[in-house]
Amino acid sequence: MFRLSTFNSENSPFIFSLRVTIFLLPILLVGIFYEIILWNSGESWPISRIVEEQSRNPDLVWRRNYFSQFAETYKFLLVKQARKEILVVGSSRVLNFRSIFFHPFEGMFMNGGRLLSNLGDVASFADSLETGALPKPEVLIVGLDPWWLKQGSRVPRGFDPANLPEDAWEVGAHVSAITGLISNGSFPFQLLKPGQNLLTPFCNRPARGLAALFNGSAYRSDGSTLHEKVYADFLENPKYRDRENPPIIERVRALNGRFKPCPGIDPQKIDFLLKHLENLRHLGIEIVVFFPPFSDEVAAEISEIAELRKWWKDYWDLVPEILTARGFQIFGVSNPSVLGLDDRYMLDGFHPSEVLVAAILVDWLENVSSSSILASIDIGWLKSLSKNPRILPVGFGCDISEFAKYK
Repeated sequence: MFRLSTFNSENSPFIFSLRVTIFLLPILLVGIFYEIILWNSGESWPISRIVEEQSRNPDLVWRRNYFSQFAETYKFLLVKQARKEILVVGSSRVLNFRSIFFHPFEGMFMNGGRLLSNLGDVASFADSLETGALPKPEVLIVGLDPWWLKQGSRVPRGFDPANLPEDAWEVGAHVSAITGLISNGSFPFQLLKPGQNLLTPFCNRPARGLAALFNGSAYRSDGSTLHEKVYADFLENPKYRDRENPPIIERVRALNGRFKPCPGIDPQKIDFLLKHLENLRHLGIEIVVFFPPFSDEVAAEISEIAELRKWWKDYWDLVPEILTARGFQIFGVSNPSVLGLDDRYMLDGFHPSEVLVAAILVDWLENVSSSSILASIDIGWLKSLSKNPRILPVGFGCDISEFAKYK
């Protein structure tokens, strides 16, 4: 006698797979929807592709919003690709140096700001130039931050040119970006259509990356930064505002982060810095050290705090004296009022606007050594930019050609 087995749908692999597929289908569709947006916007493009696109289209600006910025990777590849003769490096505090400030040498300039974030990166950068991993410039401007030289900590390890971070191909990064878009209630349906002429929101510049497309915060092809939303906000409320979170002045008063109590500058770190600057000079590079400004508000507060006062004074007095004695050119001001300006020319407590950077350059170039390559910069052009009454303290706005004597 034959006995038929009862069909049990619960035990059928096909039915189980079908149920799982039906359950996951909405999630997959949502994922595909957002992946198209991430790709079409340039948010998920590999950094190497962005560098290539900017070399083909110098008007293109770019910055990610949900994927990691990995600025050191971007700037390393940008500097390597561009092979410029005048190079600025440092932290984010040098990002507002622009090629237009170096007329008639605009085509020779590159901003490598954010490639260096500590003394370890200075060593890595120097090694990269010595080994040929990065092209050697003729002039190097190095932004020097005071916390790099503080006593009480070891020199951190610098970046590794052979292992630069990138997450464009990481599944977890895609999941995080999609989750971020959803949690922010962002549904940019217009980005589902490929091949669009995507533009920044205020100045209508060709753009890729959601930070560039959403608020006009982006890197130009010369490595400097565009701050469209800051321009727009300042036009609505033309006052100084510390845009860092938390504001720099609060960090100073709380004595935390980079402003923890410190007995002064570390002599061993000075020696470390000098060693690598000397190595770069031996490569035939003209070295200039830049001391970025702080807001008047922050500078006044630090100078009154006993736990920071010696460190602050050493940075502005002792370190320049040591560098000058070793034959290095230096420039910079501690705060805007030194040049007769005010805190409206700061983006926050320690990031100068591009207008302030231009003014600092003018102040220095008027007395720069005639043997310097930079002595041939057209200072009259630079002054015309800095003094035009139509500029904003926070930036030159959308179209700097409005202020140009030279086209």
